[in-house]
This record gives sequence, structure tokens and C-alpha cells, in this order.
Amino acid sequence: MAQLSRVLTLVLSTACLFLAQQAPPSVSPTFSSESNLVLVPFNVERDSKFVTDLEQGDIELLQDGKPRDFSVFESPRTRGRTPVELIILFDTTTFTEAESKARHYLSGWNREATYRWVGRWTDAESLTLLEKQAAEVRVAVYRFDRAQLQRLCRPTSDPQALTAAIHRLPEQIPPEEAIPLSLPPGRESSEEMMAKRGVKPDPKHPIVIGTPSWSFEAVIGVLRDLEASPSKTVRLLADFSQGKGPTTTMPEDVAAQDSALEIPIYPIALVDMGNGPSVQGQAPPGGGIHGCDAKTLPMGYTCQVVGPPTFGNLGPLTGGRAFYPQGIDEHVVSNILEVTRNEGLLRYVLGFVPPPSAKPRKHDLEIRLKSKSTGKLIGGRRAAVY
Repeated sequence: MAQLSRVLTLVLSTACLFLAQQAPPSVSPTFSSESNLVLVPFNVERDSKFVTDLEQGDIELLQDGKPRDFSVFESPRTRGRTPVELIILFDTTTFTEAESKARHYLSGWNREATYRWVGRWTDAESLTLLEKQAAEVRVAVYRFDRAQLQRLCRPTSDPQALTAAIHRLPEQIPPEEAIPLSLPPGRESSEEMMAKRGVKPDPKHPIVIGTPSWSFEAVIGVLRDLEASPSKTVRLLADFSQGKGPTTTMPEDVAAQDSALEIPIYPIALVDMGNGPSVQGQAPPGGGIHGCDAKTLPMGYTCQVVGPPTFGNLGPLTGGRAFYPQGIDEHVVSNILEVTRNEGLLRYVLGFVPPPSAKPRKHDLEIRLKSKSTGKLIGGRRAAVY
């Protein structure tokens, strides 16, 4: 329980203490009308708590390894700060009738049981998540089924719109709303790998190994959709999924796509709710807390694990964290999302407006703390073209 106490103190207690404070901003945010503003968000952790009192002089911004000026500085204490957008992605993959009857290996996926909580999600849960604190909070909802993605709602601060999107999770994706997912360059599907080996799958008698969810590709699909709709907000992505799917795509492929957006990703491993043990829902060897039940923890909090399986590696690779709940219901989902949102509200934001350029090029941006005693930097790296 020591690890859980640490995480709970880090996220919830710090948020409750500092988000209610009304200290004036160190530098007034003056970027709302700047369409070409470049933002670099990050968190700072020290002694198991988020640091919220850093000043502009404590931080350095590097462009391609060299210091550069910035005109925007926001801390968790800043009033009227950049809005926070919480992007939620749900895995609603459906087995075919033949797959449902087939023998499964390393898979205990039960779509229907996993989403029984959806009908109990009300506007009250949505309102709690959207409640304005130090900044306006907006939520967008996506889901995917195998290799198809669907946007259920764009970023909204309307609790009824959010509730309506959540209630659609058990439905099948309408063909007209389906966004096809694709593999990153150089990656293969299980079908392609079997074809190379001369193995022809039998659709009437399939063998289900692991999960058929295109989890990593779905995250990449969401990131691409967000990239097509740029927004001057602090974004975070909560990914409720079975885990790594039947492709050779790796977390590093997702992190590469994420580098231009600097969106921390929070993978939440969905566990089996009635068909036996779920490999993706167990803490990996050598880390985490085995037998931890999210429903018995304060605020419905869940276990945090770093390391394998590869699905959980999305967290540390992108500045987020991984969750491995032993059960899912509306309370657990709500509390995980609140924790994730609070981390967004506790982020610092640096920004600048680059000078006009006839030949825009890619730049690597990095935050650096001037003193090691300040704490540990979380995030603060991104690529930008200007």
C-alpha cells in the first residue's frame, strides 16, 4: 500500500490543496489570439508531490539544444489559465461469433461485461469531471473496435453531451462514422505475418491468441485526428484498452506520433469481468501490487505499475502513467479520469510565438530545470515546425 499512498498523495492531495488557491499569475497569459503560438506543457515532481510554486526563473527552454526566450509562463497557481482537454479512448472490440466459440489463449476479453457500468453513468459524473477549477475543462470521447475508430464527441464542456457519448459505447460503430486505422510504416498485422509463413487462417475455426484490438493504432488514429484540429490547450489522453493487439506495432511508434503534440498518455488495462483471469489486468512480474482491487481503495484509485507489459509502457514514454485496475465500474472510471484531469490542471505551460519564416522547419523543444534540487521533470519535450 505504500506505493498507492505515494501516488494518491501525489495526484489527489496536491490537486485539492493548490487548485483552490487564487494566487496571481507570474506572467499574464496573453496568447489567446495567437494562432501560431507554440506551447510546451510539463509537470514537476519532488518528494512524492507535484511542485506548484516554481517561478519563471527556475525554468529554461531549449530549442535544438540552445536556450531561447518564452513569452508565456503558467503555473498551477495561475488564474484564467490554458483550458485542459481530456481525451478518452475506449476499446470496444467485438469478437465474431466464431471467435466467441473458439479456444482463447491469453485472452479473457468480455466486452459486454466490461461495459455494464455505462448505463449507470449520469450527468452527475460528467459534471464532476467537467467542473471548472483553475482552468476550463473539456472532454472528448473516442472508441475503437478492432481496426475501426469512431469519434463520439469533440471536446465539450457540456455534461449532457459527454453523458450521451458514454452511453453509446456498447453500440456497434456505424459504417458511416468509422475511421479506418492503419499500421505505422514497417509494421505488420498477424494475418500478414501468417501469410508470409504460408499459414491460411480458417474463419470458421479461428484461434484467438491475445487480443484482436488494434490498441496502439487506435491511439495513433486519435493523435492524428487531434493534430488535424489544433487547439491551444493542455491535452491528456486516457486509453482504456485490452492492451497490445495482433500487430507488430510498439509503444515507440505511438510516442513518435505523439512527439509533435506532447500529450501524456495514460494506459488503463481493462480486465476480464467474468471469463477467468486476464493477463493484461495483472501486475507484471517484478513490479506493482498483486491482488490490488480498485474498488477497495480510497476514491476508487487503481494500482500503478511501470514496466511490462508493453501496453503500460505508453505511460512513461509519453509522460503519463499506467493503471491496472482489477475491476471496472462507473466509480473506478470516474476516479481514474479525475486523477488524470488533475495532473493536467497541475501542469506548467511555457509558450512563445515564433518569428515568421519563409522556410519552416522542425525544431526540438525541451524544458530544463536550472537546479537539480527543484525536482523531477515529467514531460516537457516536443517537436514543432515553425
